[in-house]
Amino acid sequence: MQTDSQKPRSGANEGGNLWQVFDDIISKNIDMKKIVYLLSAITMLMTMAACSKDDDMPDDDVIWDIAPASVHIQIVDEEGNNLLNPKVEVNWIDEPMWIEYRDNIFEVEWARQELTPQTRAYLPHFYGAQWSGIWSDKDYSIYIGEFDGASSQDLKLTFGITAINTVYEFEFSHRLVWKKEQPHFDDHITYNGKKIEGNTLTLVLPKRQ
Repeated sequence: MQTDSQKPRSGANEGGNLWQVFDDIISKNIDMKKIVYLLSAITMLMTMAACSKDDDMPDDDVIWDIAPASVHIQIVDEEGNNLLNPKVEVNWIDEPMWIEYRDNIFEVEWARQELTPQTRAYLPHFYGAQWSGIWSDKDYSIYIGEFDGASSQDLKLTFGITAINTVYEFEFSHRLVWKKEQPHFDDHITYNGKKIEGNTLTLVLPKRQ
């Protein structure tokens, strides 16, 4: 014959040893205030961790159009003058240059390309290498792209200048990261073993003779 104390309590099978935990707390005279403080602290830490993680990710109701990733090569002299700027005398414009990407050679196109930010969703298209100036005279560069901005990119590129028979090998790394529900690009270039933040490689050359 079972006594009341021997009968299984309601929900014991579903709740595991929950009642046993309370019995232990009562029998061992554990301070309930300490238990409450401990549980509150654990709940607060879990909530903060969850909020911190979720705050970085975008809202599921928002559809983001991620801009393409690209690489820029600037050529300057020792004084910092942009030698791809048509206003600079004895510049390097129209000199044969090329890039190698995935075993393919792309000649630099010198026809002026006014690259402007896109405002509607479209698939990135690889245009090879183009001479471009986006915002101001100092931004004249060789533009290489486009690459998918929403995907991670680890690229090996070679840039060559035929007139001086010189090549420059470098790597480009691109990551899309979210900070407070906003997309940000984490880009860097590795050249001669050095990490360069951003997506621009600056080469120092003498003025063309």
